[in-house]
Order: sequence, then C-alpha cells, then structure tokens
Amino acid sequence: MGYKVTREVRVLQRNNPSPFTKANIEVYGGTSRVLGASKMAENTLLANDDFLKTVLPTVIGLDRNSGKWQDVVSRYLYGIAIDVPTGGKPLNISVTFDIDKASYKSAATKLAKELGVTIKTNEDLAKYVLGYSEQSGSRYIDEIDVYKYGTIEDPLDYFNYVYCLNHNRVANRQELINKSPRIEFYLITQDDVKRAKKEKYELTKQINRVMLKIDEDEELFDAVCSILNIRDKDIVDRGIALNNIASSTPEKVIEVFKDKHLMVKAKIENYINLGILKRLPENNMIVDVDDPSVIIGSTIDDAITFFNNKNNNTYLSKYSAKLKSL
Repeated sequence: MGYKVTREVRVLQRNNPSPFTKANIEVYGGTSRVLGASKMAENTLLANDDFLKTVLPTVIGLDRNSGKWQDVVSRYLYGIAIDVPTGGKPLNISVTFDIDKASYKSAATKLAKELGVTIKTNEDLAKYVLGYSEQSGSRYIDEIDVYKYGTIEDPLDYFNYVYCLNHNRVANRQELINKSPRIEFYLITQDDVKRAKKEKYELTKQINRVMLKIDEDEELFDAVCSILNIRDKDIVDRGIALNNIASSTPEKVIEVFKDKHLMVKAKIENYINLGILKRLPENNMIVDVDDPSVIIGSTIDDAITFFNNKNNNTYLSKYSAKLKSL
C-alpha cells in the first residue's frame, strides 16, 4: 500500500510587472499572462534525460525509446506556454511513495546510505525525499529528482513545476520577487503559506511585547519616536503615529528597539532637531552649530563614538546645558 503526499504549488503573477510586460499589455491581456519558454530551464531539463524520459512520455504521447524522441522533446520545450490567470495557476505535484516497488526500494536504500539514515517505511522515504535538512536548511533531494523515489500523480503539472523552478522569470519563493526586474511570476506552496502564517504570528507576538515595553518607559518611548522621526508635540499624537508604524511595518520598530545604541542615537537626533548640532546637507556630516569646525562625526556611527568618548565630556556637558536652557 503506497503512501500519498498531497502537494500543490501555485504559479502567481507578479503584481508589479516589468516595463516590458506593461508595454505589451495588449498581448499579455489583463486577466492572464503567458509564461513562455526559457533557455535556462530548457538547458537544465535537457541535462536531466532520465527526468524527461520518466515524466514526459504521457505528456507528449510518445514512447521514450522512439527514434523521434529527441526532436519531439526539443520542440516541446521550445514551444512551452503556460497560461497563468490572475488568481494563479495551481499545479498538482502530489507523489505516492511505495518502498516495496523494486525501483523505489533500490533508490531508497541508496539514499539512506548517502544520508546516513534509516529508511524502512514509506513515511520514512517521504520524510527524506520531501524534507529539509536541519543543518543546511535546504532540501535533502532536489525537486527534479523526486520522481526517482515515488509515483508522480500528475506528470504535466509536475513537469511544469520543475520547469518553473528553473525559469529565469519565475521566483521560486515570494520573497525573491524583487531579486530581478525580469521576474514576472512567483511560486507559492502550502508549506510557504504555513511558514508565512507562523512568521506573521511570531512577529505579531514580538511587536506586542516590544510596544508594551515602549509604552511603559517614557524615555524609551521618546527615543524610539525620535529615531522614527515622529516629531508631534502632543504625546497622544506621537503614540498614534508610533502605533501606525508598528501595525504597518513592525520590523522597523523592532529594529529600532533592539539597537544597542538607541539612546545615544536618539540624543544626537534630538540635538540636531533642536539646533544644538547640525547635519550638513551636502554630505550628512554632523557638526557643532556654534563651531562647525568641531566635527561630531561623518556618519551617525562616528557621532555615537564621539558621544561615548569620555575625552569629549566638555562638549557633551555644553550640549546638555544648552538643552536644559531650551
């Protein structure tokens, strides 16, 4: 009895298409977009002859031992056109593992030896064929080799998936969309959705903890607001502005909160805002307003070093006194 692992991946259009796509919107259409052939993907698949001879026969309706095989396969790869609707194109990439079948048993035995693990059941086989290594974080087995260990339920969808994985206009994960302006599509799996939900949940918990600490500490609140350029005089208005940032870009607030130099940075920015120090517009250098020859730092990091240097206490006392006078 085999062990079926139900898998689905969805090919989605990138929301902000490239200038080329926008210029040719009449060709692409407003509701769907065509993912055409890719030389990169074609070359990768042609280099994996066993994959093609296992998956493609039922797709192109030709025996793998036919004398026309190479010519037909080449023409098929050259003419690929995958229609991707606005809502995305789902691909069924389910696979059934049956370790009792001779060919799969041999492959499982070899895999177990390579990984130094025990593979006795179909569940064991599925775990290592579809799973990720805890050490490297990458798949034990590349997707293009999954067919060696189990029966592919939908050869066409599986082929299209592997093709997309090697296509230069398809991002293999949603977070890689901005890697290149040439990317027009991206892939998202059920695991991606689960991971995204988990990450969002963890981020929500983290920002809630951070905001609680900020709300309980007035000095910390002022510092965070200063770095985030929230300048409203009314504390309620600043609180609302900070909450809005925490809701829209929680990572930004968390990053500011975790900055070990937060308080010093906030002090420097406050001094600049109050006219005690000045940031030169031409190069962002920070200098003393009364004596521009006194350079606090070429960058904010240099300025932090200046403020942490006890040899500069004379200047720091001067700035502190000026702040009190304001």
